[in-house]
Amino acid sequence: EVTENSGATIRCTKDVGGWSPPLLARCKETNIRTTASGNHNLKNLPFNPGPCADGDPYANTEYAHGVMISKINSDTDTTCGLKHVLQCLIDGDCVLVTEETTCAWESISMNPRKGNLLIRFTVEYTIPVWYNSEVKDLVATNKRKIALRDCSESYNRKKRRSLDQTNFKLDLDNIEVEDSLSDHTSD
Repeated sequence: EVTENSGATIRCTKDVGGWSPPLLARCKETNIRTTASGNHNLKNLPFNPGPCADGDPYANTEYAHGVMISKINSDTDTTCGLKHVLQCLIDGDCVLVTEETTCAWESISMNPRKGNLLIRFTVEYTIPVWYNSEVKDLVATNKRKIALRDCSESYNRKKRRSLDQTNFKLDLDNIEVEDSLSDHTSD
Protein backbone atom coordinates (compact mmCIF):
# COMPACT_ATOMS: atom_id res chain seq x y z
CA GLU A 1 0.00 0.00 0.00
CA VAL A 2 1.30 3.47 -0.90
CA THR A 3 1.06 6.13 1.84
CA GLU A 4 2.67 9.51 2.52
CA ASN A 5 5.51 7.54 4.17
CA SER A 6 6.22 5.63 0.94
CA GLY A 7 8.93 6.48 -1.53
CA ALA A 8 8.98 5.49 -5.20
CA THR A 9 12.57 4.33 -4.74
CA ILE A 10 14.88 4.11 -1.76
CA ARG A 11 18.45 3.06 -1.25
CA CYS A 12 20.14 1.50 1.74
CA THR A 13 23.75 2.59 2.07
CA LYS A 14 26.54 1.18 4.21
CA ASP A 15 27.90 4.68 4.82
CA VAL A 16 24.96 5.91 6.86
CA GLY A 17 23.47 2.58 7.86
CA GLY A 18 19.99 3.66 6.90
CA TRP A 19 17.59 4.33 4.10
CA SER A 20 17.86 7.35 1.81
CA PRO A 21 15.38 9.02 1.65
CA PRO A 22 14.10 7.85 5.06
CA LEU A 23 10.86 6.49 3.59
CA LEU A 24 9.39 3.07 3.09
CA ALA A 25 9.42 1.58 -0.42
CA ARG A 26 7.07 -0.80 -2.14
CA CYS A 27 8.60 -4.22 -2.53
CA LYS A 28 8.73 -6.09 -5.79
CA GLU A 29 8.02 -9.79 -5.42
CA THR A 30 11.09 -11.86 -6.20
CA ASN A 31 10.77 -15.55 -6.97
CA ILE A 32 13.52 -18.07 -6.77
CA ARG A 33 14.62 -19.53 -10.11
CA THR A 34 15.47 -23.20 -10.38
CA THR A 35 15.48 -23.48 -14.18
CA ALA A 36 16.07 -21.36 -17.26
CA SER A 37 15.37 -21.93 -20.94
CA GLY A 38 17.24 -20.37 -23.80
CA ASN A 39 18.34 -20.60 -27.41
CA HIS A 40 21.74 -21.10 -29.00
CA ASN A 41 21.38 -20.46 -32.72
CA LEU A 42 24.01 -20.93 -35.40
CA LYS A 43 23.19 -18.51 -38.19
CA ASN A 44 23.96 -18.32 -41.91
CA LEU A 45 25.26 -21.87 -42.27
CA PRO A 46 26.46 -22.36 -45.87
CA PHE A 47 24.12 -25.21 -46.86
CA ASN A 48 20.43 -25.99 -47.11
CA PRO A 49 18.74 -28.14 -45.94
CA GLY A 50 20.75 -28.71 -42.81
CA PRO A 51 20.69 -30.86 -39.72
CA CYS A 52 17.39 -30.96 -37.81
CA ALA A 53 15.44 -29.96 -40.95
CA ASP A 54 11.87 -31.16 -41.36
CA GLY A 55 11.69 -34.67 -42.74
CA ASP A 56 15.17 -35.48 -41.34
CA PRO A 57 16.99 -35.29 -44.72
CA TYR A 58 20.15 -36.75 -43.15
CA ALA A 59 18.59 -39.83 -41.55
CA ASN A 60 21.13 -42.58 -40.82
CA THR A 61 24.05 -40.13 -40.80
CA GLU A 62 25.91 -38.33 -38.05
CA TYR A 63 23.67 -35.32 -38.77
CA ALA A 64 20.34 -37.16 -38.29
CA HIS A 65 17.96 -35.39 -35.94
CA GLY A 66 18.34 -37.90 -33.08
CA VAL A 67 22.12 -37.93 -33.40
CA MET A 68 22.21 -34.12 -33.34
CA ILE A 69 20.21 -34.10 -30.10
CA SER A 70 22.67 -36.65 -28.65
CA LYS A 71 25.61 -34.43 -29.62
CA ILE A 72 23.98 -31.32 -28.17
CA ASN A 73 23.13 -33.10 -24.90
CA SER A 74 26.41 -35.01 -24.49
CA ASP A 75 28.08 -34.67 -21.13
CA THR A 76 30.98 -36.99 -21.99
CA ASP A 77 32.12 -35.70 -25.40
CA THR A 78 35.33 -33.67 -25.05
CA THR A 79 34.57 -31.55 -28.14
CA CYS A 80 30.84 -31.42 -28.86
CA GLY A 81 27.82 -30.34 -26.85
CA LEU A 82 26.32 -27.49 -24.88
CA LYS A 83 28.54 -28.41 -21.91
CA HIS A 84 31.37 -26.56 -23.69
CA VAL A 85 29.22 -23.50 -24.41
CA LEU A 86 26.96 -22.59 -21.48
CA GLN A 87 28.77 -20.98 -18.55
CA CYS A 88 26.75 -22.75 -15.85
CA LEU A 89 27.49 -26.16 -17.42
CA ILE A 90 31.19 -25.31 -17.66
CA ASP A 91 31.26 -24.23 -13.99
CA GLY A 92 29.02 -27.07 -12.76
CA ASP A 93 26.31 -24.65 -11.55
CA CYS A 94 23.54 -26.34 -13.56
CA VAL A 95 22.59 -29.53 -15.36
CA LEU A 96 21.04 -29.82 -18.79
CA VAL A 97 17.44 -31.03 -18.86
CA THR A 98 18.06 -33.29 -21.84
CA GLU A 99 14.40 -34.22 -22.37
CA GLU A 100 13.65 -30.60 -23.26
CA THR A 101 16.47 -30.03 -25.77
CA THR A 102 15.27 -29.42 -29.33
CA CYS A 103 16.85 -28.46 -32.61
CA ALA A 104 15.30 -27.20 -35.82
CA TRP A 105 16.44 -25.93 -39.19
CA GLU A 106 15.31 -22.59 -40.61
CA SER A 107 15.93 -21.86 -44.29
CA ILE A 108 16.91 -18.32 -45.18
CA SER A 109 14.45 -16.99 -47.74
CA MET A 110 16.87 -14.34 -49.05
CA ASN A 111 19.55 -16.97 -49.72
CA PRO A 112 18.20 -20.47 -50.44
CA ARG A 113 21.69 -21.98 -50.08
CA LYS A 114 21.95 -20.99 -46.40
CA GLY A 115 20.09 -21.67 -43.19
CA ASN A 116 20.09 -21.37 -39.41
CA LEU A 117 20.39 -24.18 -36.87
CA LEU A 118 18.11 -23.37 -33.95
CA ILE A 119 18.89 -25.08 -30.63
CA ARG A 120 16.59 -24.70 -27.63
CA PHE A 121 17.67 -25.87 -24.18
CA THR A 122 16.61 -25.89 -20.54
CA VAL A 123 18.94 -26.04 -17.56
CA GLU A 124 18.24 -26.74 -13.90
CA TYR A 125 20.41 -24.91 -11.39
CA THR A 126 22.31 -26.89 -8.76
CA ILE A 127 21.87 -23.89 -6.42
CA PRO A 128 18.68 -21.87 -7.06
CA VAL A 129 19.15 -18.22 -8.02
CA TRP A 130 17.14 -15.15 -7.07
CA TYR A 131 18.03 -12.54 -9.69
CA ASN A 132 17.40 -12.62 -13.41
CA SER A 133 20.72 -10.87 -14.01
CA GLU A 134 22.37 -13.87 -12.36
CA VAL A 135 20.34 -16.21 -14.59
CA LYS A 136 21.61 -14.35 -17.63
CA ASP A 137 25.22 -14.69 -16.49
CA LEU A 138 24.84 -18.40 -15.72
CA VAL A 139 23.54 -19.34 -19.18
CA ALA A 140 25.84 -16.94 -21.02
CA THR A 141 27.92 -18.38 -23.83
CA ASN A 142 30.26 -15.41 -24.24
CA LYS A 143 29.94 -16.02 -27.99
CA ARG A 144 31.27 -19.58 -27.72
CA LYS A 145 29.83 -21.76 -30.50
CA ILE A 146 28.67 -25.32 -30.06
CA ALA A 147 30.74 -27.89 -31.93
CA LEU A 148 28.72 -30.56 -33.74
CA ARG A 149 31.40 -32.01 -36.01
CA ASP A 150 34.64 -33.92 -35.36
CA CYS A 151 33.27 -34.98 -31.98
CA SER A 152 35.31 -37.19 -29.64
CA GLU A 153 32.41 -39.58 -29.02
CA SER A 154 31.26 -42.13 -31.58
CA TYR A 155 27.91 -41.20 -33.11
CA ASN A 156 26.20 -42.67 -36.16
CA ARG A 157 29.04 -42.37 -38.71
CA LYS A 158 27.22 -43.57 -41.82
CA LYS A 159 27.51 -40.98 -44.54
CA ARG A 160 25.43 -40.15 -47.54
CA ARG A 161 27.01 -39.00 -50.71
CA SER A 162 25.31 -35.59 -50.48
CA LEU A 163 26.71 -35.11 -47.00
CA ASP A 164 30.43 -35.40 -47.55
CA GLN A 165 32.80 -33.00 -45.86
CA THR A 166 33.31 -30.84 -48.95
CA ASN A 167 29.74 -29.54 -49.12
CA PHE A 168 28.65 -29.81 -45.48
CA LYS A 169 31.06 -27.99 -43.22
CA LEU A 170 30.24 -26.81 -39.74
CA ASP A 171 33.25 -24.49 -39.80
CA LEU A 172 32.70 -22.55 -36.59
CA ASP A 173 35.07 -19.72 -37.55
CA ASN A 174 32.66 -18.56 -40.25
CA ILE A 175 29.40 -19.01 -38.35
CA GLU A 176 27.53 -16.29 -36.52
CA VAL A 177 26.01 -17.21 -33.15
CA GLU A 178 22.92 -15.71 -31.55
CA ASP A 179 21.92 -16.51 -27.98
CA SER A 180 18.84 -15.60 -26.01
CA LEU A 181 16.99 -16.48 -22.85
CA SER A 182 13.41 -17.31 -23.70
CA ASP A 183 12.09 -16.75 -20.19
CA HIS A 184 14.34 -13.87 -19.10
CA THR A 185 12.92 -10.76 -17.50
CA SER A 186 14.73 -7.90 -15.85
CA ASP A 187 15.38 -7.77 -12.09
